[in-house]
Amino acid sequence: MGKSYAFIFKILILLVVVVFVMGASSVLAIKNLPGIANGVYSEKISLAGMDEKTAQKTLNDFFAGKTSGDIIDFHYDNKIQKMKKRDIDLDCDSKDTVIQAKKIGASGNFIKDSFEELVCSYYGKSIPLKIKYNKEKLNNIIENLAKKLEQKPVNAYCYLDKGQIKIMAGKDGREVDKKQLLEISQKALADLQYPTQINIPLKITKPAIGEEQLQNIDTLLASYTSYFNTGAVNRSRNIAVAARNLSGTLVKPGEVFSFNDTVGPRLLAAGYKEAPVIINGKLVPGIGGGVCQVSSTLYNAILLAGLTPVSRTAHYFPVGYMPRALDATVAYGIIDFKFRNNLTKPIYVYAQVDGSAVTVEIFGSKQDKSKFDIALQGIVNRDGSASAYRLFKNNGRVIKREFLHTDVVN
Repeated sequence: MGKSYAFIFKILILLVVVVFVMGASSVLAIKNLPGIANGVYSEKISLAGMDEKTAQKTLNDFFAGKTSGDIIDFHYDNKIQKMKKRDIDLDCDSKDTVIQAKKIGASGNFIKDSFEELVCSYYGKSIPLKIKYNKEKLNNIIENLAKKLEQKPVNAYCYLDKGQIKIMAGKDGREVDKKQLLEISQKALADLQYPTQINIPLKITKPAIGEEQLQNIDTLLASYTSYFNTGAVNRSRNIAVAARNLSGTLVKPGEVFSFNDTVGPRLLAAGYKEAPVIINGKLVPGIGGGVCQVSSTLYNAILLAGLTPVSRTAHYFPVGYMPRALDATVAYGIIDFKFRNNLTKPIYVYAQVDGSAVTVEIFGSKQDKSKFDIALQGIVNRDGSASAYRLFKNNGRVIKREFLHTDVVN
């Protein structure tokens, strides 16, 4: 029995030695293969045994074939915009890819490298082909697509037609989700699945004023018109631009309206022209001269509508287009005209220029319409100052006389 166990033990020892020798021989055989390790591939192309130059050429040829046509087809509105390799300077970084491939089994640690190469030879090792492109050009393509597809929302609006308030529904807009489109495009480029079709992601944008916000607006609360010389072309242009920017403003109950915030800065880029403005008591050339006539017209309209002025400043000296003490000057970033909607329902400001007239209308709810007739009065005092009053009348008789302010003589 003892001899039998000894024989079996010797056989087992022999088998272990044989297996070890065969494994070592396999490892040494794999280790001694020239070029890139066995089992290494990129984009399903075997790089095993290749030297660096051959591997780079193989990958470059593969990439050239993949990019001979369209790279990405952007789909929108039943149209297609094609993007080709040259549009973003698309290329592959075969050199870096091959460097990564050569690192397999080349750390300098014999045992670690031998094991890594043995595993690689049996299971394979994928080294993704790196690509490179001009990111700025890709961003520009996306920006241009966004501009092409953008549709700004249209606010619902009110207008007066034969004494009746009419409401026109607004319209949704749309814009490109540029961040998402960039991410999708970058993934498509990295995946090397050319050509890739991308449906451009769009976001719906709602108008700032919807039809439902105007449901309580059913009457004209007040209107005021002032006149200007159309021969002063630039000044006339500025009045028209300011009136356009003002028109369509909705002011909710309790909300304070700011003329400067609503109309915006007076810049050439915004459509304004150079025309005389009053600065430090002198009439000098400036951008946006004439805008004060729009703010002054609005001031009179809101007073007639029974609204509450919050911030109002007189011109340095009287202006010809308004009664004394009933003007309201503005200067962007310096002087603003503000009023509060002290009524129970929203009010809607409508402004228009017709010939030599600029008109501001205040629309609102019938329940907010004053039961009195409102009139304005500007009186020049003995000392040369001027005072403004708001008169509330019933059947032509003044029921209440509200003092507003006094403008001192400069």
